[in-house]
Amino acid sequence: MRRRTPDGHPRHLTYCTNVHPGETPEDIADVLRTTAVPVMRSVFGDDEIPLGLRLGDTAVDALMTDSARADAFDATLRELGARPRTLNVFPQTTFQRDGLKRDVYLPSWSLRSRFSYTLAAARLLAGWLDDGDPFGTLSSVPIGWRDGTSSAAAATFLGLAVIELARLEEETGRRIAIALEPEPGCVFDTASDAAAWWNLHLRPEMKRLHLGEAVVARHLGLCYDTCHAGVAFNSPTSDARLLAAAGISVHKVQLSSAPVLRYATPSDLDPLLALDEPRFLHQTRIRAHGSPEVPSESTASGSAPQETTDSRRAMLAFDDLPDVRAARDRGELPTSGEARCHFHVPIHIARTPRFETTRPTLIDALSAFPDVPHLEVETYTFDVLPPELKAGGVAAMIAEELRFADSVIDRR
Repeated sequence: MRRRTPDGHPRHLTYCTNVHPGETPEDIADVLRTTAVPVMRSVFGDDEIPLGLRLGDTAVDALMTDSARADAFDATLRELGARPRTLNVFPQTTFQRDGLKRDVYLPSWSLRSRFSYTLAAARLLAGWLDDGDPFGTLSSVPIGWRDGTSSAAAATFLGLAVIELARLEEETGRRIAIALEPEPGCVFDTASDAAAWWNLHLRPEMKRLHLGEAVVARHLGLCYDTCHAGVAFNSPTSDARLLAAAGISVHKVQLSSAPVLRYATPSDLDPLLALDEPRFLHQTRIRAHGSPEVPSESTASGSAPQETTDSRRAMLAFDDLPDVRAARDRGELPTSGEARCHFHVPIHIARTPRFETTRPTLIDALSAFPDVPHLEVETYTFDVLPPELKAGGVAAMIAEELRFADSVIDRR
């Protein structure tokens, strides 16, 4: 293994294949053969390649029910010298498509279909792991979008998932952990929201199911996405302390970055508003210059501007960039301030002529979470990036991101 955590466990750096379109096992195998593995080898040489696969339900169903297709996929992995270590099972249905927006959060953890799909993906991952490093992670939706999701049902399904994952470990010797990924606008969109939800909903259900804290921590925790934390103006160092105090494991860190625009007048927001596109939701947070410090609490967000209190300063929250434009047209934005947008931009870029980025949040996270075994670059927005941010093509961009992440990890 290239690296180990301070406590001696293998530590893998990879990138998420959700940047590439493809829903079938054959599509994914083609991506691995033509792009993913060659890019990883160009950066890391001939070591076994740790993969961060995005597997939607189409691929999971095919690999679980069609032995011939599963055997062919496994043969591709062996041929390429690559082994999946972490799966992105956040987007359950087709991901790279126009009009996705809030559908990416469906189904929520309050529905059995999410539970069944995730457990099937866990069994696939367990079959790909090895005795030398029998741990795998599944990054997943943070319960669901904040509207229309039953926290009680979600807590029950997550409890049942822990039971099944513990049983899977007993059967196979492979430990799989679900890593729920806080994201703006969801049932929990920050680390403090997750801690509050854990105490209010999850722990009572775990007690009812007779599940101890140790087994829960072993199979359930968080995926800390540095773009999402940066958009919320959060500090990874503070979040790491909060989560440790709350007894919540962080099993995976996604290395990602968001655009930052400091403006002297609302008309200066045009470069940020120009990032609007029809595929992904671009939640935006705006903090006025000189806004007062406030206590850390749960956040709220919506299409109309609302004050939030998780970032230590008063903040306005919007679900997408058209909502920011509408608020500006109504004269509802601070006259000067700082805007951050959930739009993953290449992590090796510190600034562009139009905006800065939250790259310092990513760097902080690598120090704040030194024991997390899975680090995954996740810039899935290549097709919708502004032209100046995708010069050279997706393979060259991913290679630059991996080299940057590798260098930062070495410095820490």
